[in-house]
Amino acid sequence: MKLDRTAFVARTAHDKDHVNRLVVPEYGVVAIRIRKGDTKMSKYYLPAKSVSPREDPKKDEGQEEFCFAPGPQFDETSWAPDTNKHDKVKVWYHLYNPFSVIKEAKLELFRRWEEPAMWTRELKDDELIDGEHELEFEKGEGSAKTKSKEWDGEVTKDTEKFPDGFITTEHSPYKLRLTVKGDGVTNSPSAWTIFHVFIEKMKLEWGEKECIPAELDPAKPDPRKPFETLKTACSDPKDADDTTGRIYLLSHIFKAGGSMFDNSLHDLYKTMWGEGPQIPIYVKLWVRNSEGNPVVAPAAFGKTKFLWDWESKLDAGASAFANDAQDFHKGTTKPNGQNCHKDRGGKREDEAKVVFPAQAGYEANDTLKEGEFPFKVEINDDKRKWASYSQAWSKGKLGGQTGVLFRPSRMAGDKYRLYVYAAHEITDDQRKPRLNIDKQDFPLPIDDKLKLQSGTFQVWRKLYFRRRMTKSGTDTVGVGGTSAYYVPAFIDIEDKSGSVVPYPASEWNSAFTSIYGGWSSFDKYFVDSGVNQHTAGAHGIHFRTHDEFKNFIASSFPAPSSGWDPWYVSNGVDTAAKYAGKCQDLAIAALQQIFDAKMPADDGISLFHTAYSMNLNVLSGLGSFTDGLAHDFTSGSVSKSAFLWLAPPAQYSGGGAGVDATPAHEIGHHLMLPHPKNTAENTGSSATNDYSAHDAGVSNCLMSYLSGARVLCGFCLLRLRGWDKSVLSTTSATNKKP
Repeated sequence: MKLDRTAFVARTAHDKDHVNRLVVPEYGVVAIRIRKGDTKMSKYYLPAKSVSPREDPKKDEGQEEFCFAPGPQFDETSWAPDTNKHDKVKVWYHLYNPFSVIKEAKLELFRRWEEPAMWTRELKDDELIDGEHELEFEKGEGSAKTKSKEWDGEVTKDTEKFPDGFITTEHSPYKLRLTVKGDGVTNSPSAWTIFHVFIEKMKLEWGEKECIPAELDPAKPDPRKPFETLKTACSDPKDADDTTGRIYLLSHIFKAGGSMFDNSLHDLYKTMWGEGPQIPIYVKLWVRNSEGNPVVAPAAFGKTKFLWDWESKLDAGASAFANDAQDFHKGTTKPNGQNCHKDRGGKREDEAKVVFPAQAGYEANDTLKEGEFPFKVEINDDKRKWASYSQAWSKGKLGGQTGVLFRPSRMAGDKYRLYVYAAHEITDDQRKPRLNIDKQDFPLPIDDKLKLQSGTFQVWRKLYFRRRMTKSGTDTVGVGGTSAYYVPAFIDIEDKSGSVVPYPASEWNSAFTSIYGGWSSFDKYFVDSGVNQHTAGAHGIHFRTHDEFKNFIASSFPAPSSGWDPWYVSNGVDTAAKYAGKCQDLAIAALQQIFDAKMPADDGISLFHTAYSMNLNVLSGLGSFTDGLAHDFTSGSVSKSAFLWLAPPAQYSGGGAGVDATPAHEIGHHLMLPHPKNTAENTGSSATNDYSAHDAGVSNCLMSYLSGARVLCGFCLLRLRGWDKSVLSTTSATNKKP
């Protein structure tokens, strides 16, 4: 190295033998560190061929992963700012400059893999003196300006990179480099140190119901109710399981507002719950301080992204038909699984109907906005398209937190596990987001501190049993056995009826008297008006027997010239069975009117029960009788229904379909399930009509009239779960696609 420098030295005396020695001035950087106290410090590094001009006694000390928590801190108990909490550090450096030849010294702070420096500081005057230094920082302007040798991570505010003016986890690790220049010779012109801002801990939390938009349509369920119920059942999202993790969608949708014979159930359910319920889930965040402990430092997150991912966890059920339909492209969608596919109305493989929809968010503050979601959420538009990114608040009530509105599909049975990752890491080679991959890994490979997973959440429909009313203490059944038929459809019928309610005697007789007054004169002959209808028995309407009717006619009117027998034939009452049929029609119509007055005001299902529709059903040899009827009561609606059960439980003790099957069957009709082929109205040319609504390979559907064990067929189960009927085949195997 050539050095051009003018030097002035004294001449040697003529009688002396000593000489003047001219020394080349040397300078350089000995070390630079970020320090907290005397023991916590970062390591420093010199260029490969550098030789320090002075020995550093602590050259082998320091942490390669030294970190600290920048910015203000919160108390984690109150989750509010605490001015007594901070993690300030010092920038320490050591210069070799005994000859005062350093002319320039520059500190540069670099964020990960980026040039030029994000922050630069020129050292001046006393900052260049030989020896150890602690950098002094200035804050404020004018008379408010202060100086301190402690640094809290503040840097120049950058709207895109450092929106709060502090270093963040997003751009960690950071490199602080000191470079010097001078007039002499140096073998250590620079040194640098690396430090980090680490996410130390994450914790799933429930959000606030207030961030769910309120429903202004009184005809629709409260959109906040599913979340409130879920939060009550499960205090922590990570602990959700098949019981506590149920997301109940109140969905009273009955055939009075639609039809059993088309796709009304799907259409009305879609109108009611749209893209699914809204479940706010947050994550609380901690960073690692210089002591290695987790602290709440909200400003440390800046625009760090958090990736929200989901896994389909629905398992195969008892129905082969339903399983085939669930297997529709189960191994090729992303994510794969058996949740309802987008082509059947679900969200599996539907980028437009994501599980974590985009949210605009709003500026962090201490007051939350009613009906608005606080955090910004963006749908991933690259490889993992079914996932979304959220950002955290850096201050305010939700400082140090982030979150999403989890929106599972409305399809009952769909089951989810959620994952959230700190997604700021990028690959060393391509320098792209490390987690932005389209593989099906669950969870994604990342440090355990940077990921969380929830328990499992499953969508269920919720219905209410509102009233069980009988006449004269008629024995009836509980709701449990009936509702069990609907569990495979992921429908929970909750009993809100309380105890069985008897119909008041005076009201019964008054109601019947009014109805009786509207009958034709001929029909009135069937009833002895002197009989107390309520006390006559547990059956519905009490009629004269066939013989009593004939005796009454014969004794009350003159006989026709041809005799009474032809008259009985012409009026269709010549046999006991024909007479009973007419009476039954009158009885059912009367019971429909009598019980209509007792329809509850609240939405749900009600059961009105008598032991047979009339006394003649009790007698043998009178032909068939109706034991259940899913009547559309005048006081009913799309959200309110009731059915008549017109037989005593003892009627089913002889090995029939079971005491609960008839109520369950009638509920099925109200839920828009028709009879399958060869049942009831399907006769003659329509004998095989199943309305394209039943599993062609099953004969014992609950909606049939078969004796013995009955269950809802797979097609019925899927319809009840909300699937689109129009795209399903009645042939099971056709619904399965590889």
